Amino acid sequence: RDQSVFDRHVGIKVVQRERALGGVECHLIRAGSDAMLWDCGSTLPSVGLRQIPQAVRAVGAWRVPTVVLTHPNLDHYDGLLDVIEPLGVKRVLITQAFRDDADAHPWAGPAALLAGLAERAVDVRIVAAGDAFDFGRARVTFLSPAADAAFPDANDTSLVAVFSVKTAAGTRRLMMTGDAGPGALNALLSPNADLHADALEIPHHGSFNDAAARFVQSVDPSVVLQSTGPSRLGDRRWDPLRAGRDWLVTAADGAAWAELRTDGTVARGSFRR
Repeated sequence: RDQSVFDRHVGIKVVQRERALGGVECHLIRAGSDAMLWDCGSTLPSVGLRQIPQAVRAVGAWRVPTVVLTHPNLDHYDGLLDVIEPLGVKRVLITQAFRDDADAHPWAGPAALLAGLAERAVDVRIVAAGDAFDFGRARVTFLSPAADAAFPDANDTSLVAVFSVKTAAGTRRLMMTGDAGPGALNALLSPNADLHADALEIPHHGSFNDAAARFVQSVDPSVVLQSTGPSRLGDRRWDPLRAGRDWLVTAADGAAWAELRTDGTVARGSFRR
């Protein structure tokens, strides 16, 4: 829609949760005519052959030239090679930790993925905290990990980024976090950090820990998107932070979306509501 700035952010997860089939970790982000995928994987086999392309096209995106892979966990990247051709993927952004994992384990998944991308002539770029680029009407800025970060947990190497856009009511922000865990979140929670965002992909599928709770409180979003299966549905420890926010969980709501509009309002919903 013309009024849309991020039209739309879609978290695709557990289409039939009643059968506990598993889930898809893939978010479509659009700004004007630009589109990207933030992660592209699943616990389901062959999710990139049909499910992801069909879901992307269902919301009107046909070409998605950019993909961000937050970290080298299989459920965040194993659908990527199958969507390269149907979605017209041209570039993939990864971390140094992703590249290091591939170099250290040439027989494993990350190495096979990077080899497949090279065979398909996809441009692979390494990004880190401080890197930024224009994305449609928005500006994307990576907050984590730092270029010299050395986290023992692979989840903490997840890319975290803010999508900022100017609106009639001031700047509005969307924050994406991948599977960032306590180590990365505590590093981001410095006293002078400006972490506020209007919409937030909650870290690590909504896995609760003290650092995640402090992080959500600091970001203070009006909309939370939680991409998760049934195992983390209804975790009562999040209840104090759910109050006063629109909290969409894919295990209950299906594919969920948030939209930052040019008038400054933040819309949200899901395809089950």
